[in-house]
Amino acid sequence: MFGDRKQFNPFSLFVGILSIILALVIVKNPLSSTFSLIYMIAILLIIDGFSRWSDIKAIRTYNKTWLYVGAGYDIFLGVVMFFAPWVGVVLIWFLLAVSVIFNSGLEIWLNQRAFSDHNGGYWFNLVLGVLGVIAGIIILFNPYLALSITLFTISFFLMFYGVIKIIRSV
Repeated sequence: MFGDRKQFNPFSLFVGILSIILALVIVKNPLSSTFSLIYMIAILLIIDGFSRWSDIKAIRTYNKTWLYVGAGYDIFLGVVMFFAPWVGVVLIWFLLAVSVIFNSGLEIWLNQRAFSDHNGGYWFNLVLGVLGVIAGIIILFNPYLALSITLFTISFFLMFYGVIKIIRSV
C-alpha cells in the first residue's frame, strides 16, 4: 500500500466507490438508515454476547457471575433492539447525549489541571468544554438531532474513507 511501486488496485477503487455510494444513501434515506443501523447493532450485540458467553469457560477464576451477567445483558439488549427498534433509537440518543456531556465535563475538569497559568489555551479549552456541555444538553432534549448527528457522522466517515481508498487505488 505504501511501497515504492505504483500499481493500480481495483479492489481498493471498488471499496472506495461503494463507501461513497453508501454515504450518499445514508444521507438520502435517514429513516431506513437508522433502522438498518439499529438492526446491525442488535445483531452485533447478540453475536458479541454469545461470543463472550462461550469465552467465559476459558477464564480461570472462581467467580464468573458478572461475566455471565454482562454477556447475558448483551444478548438481552440485542434481542430487545431487534424486535423493538425504538429501544435502539432511544439508546443511541441517550448514549450520544450523555457521552457528549461527560466528555465535555471531563475536558473542563482536565483543563483546570493542564493550564496553570490561564493563558489563551486555557480559555479556548474552557469555552469549548462549556459549549460541549450545552450541546449535550440540547441533544438530550432533541432525539432527532442526536440521530441526525449519528447518521451524518457515519456518512462523513464513509465518504472520507471512500475518497481515501480511491486516491490510494491509483
